[in-house]
Amino acid sequence: MAQILDLTKTYSKTDIKKAKEEAAQYDEPAAGGYVCKIVDAELREDKQYVVLNLDIAEGKYEGYYQRLEDRAGFWGLKYYASYKETVLNKFIKLCASFETCNPGFAFDPFRKGGADIDTLKGKTLGFVIGYEEYEKNDGSIGTRVRVSNFTEIKKIKAGKFKVPELKKIMRQKHVTGDEDFMKIPDNMDEIPFA
Repeated sequence: MAQILDLTKTYSKTDIKKAKEEAAQYDEPAAGGYVCKIVDAELREDKQYVVLNLDIAEGKYEGYYQRLEDRAGFWGLKYYASYKETVLNKFIKLCASFETCNPGFAFDPFRKGGADIDTLKGKTLGFVIGYEEYEKNDGSIGTRVRVSNFTEIKKIKAGKFKVPELKKIMRQKHVTGDEDFMKIPDNMDEIPFA
């Protein structure tokens, strides 16, 4: 026997329209390039990086992460800008990009006296976001947003960026015995380590 759910007597067309509009506010941005503004910046000298809280500044998803924070109580889009020696060239490029994308703004932490991290608040830059898998507390696999890269705003608007693929979690294969140990292909003539 069919189970029919008929909500026409429960909700009016106005109720349904309003619910659809509200649901659209919670649509997650797709992986891609976005013009973002810095909402907050925090210097973590102990770890040698700056944490940038980002929000989308233009288009359909403008203000998405602020609404998420208001609703769920956490900031969903962060960029960790390391200034360790191994990635110093990328940090220098980030500083220059802020200046390029925000005419008249100067951010030079390499000059005497440094640069005030708080001056980054409200500045805009292009960011490419993607998604990655992660293991939830219950052991299931979920997805979360991650910043893949930054670039100039004009490149975002021109579509000159690479959309990252979903970053899959490395799944451990549970071996109960030695059934997977030393599997040698049938077409192998010699054992290389014998």
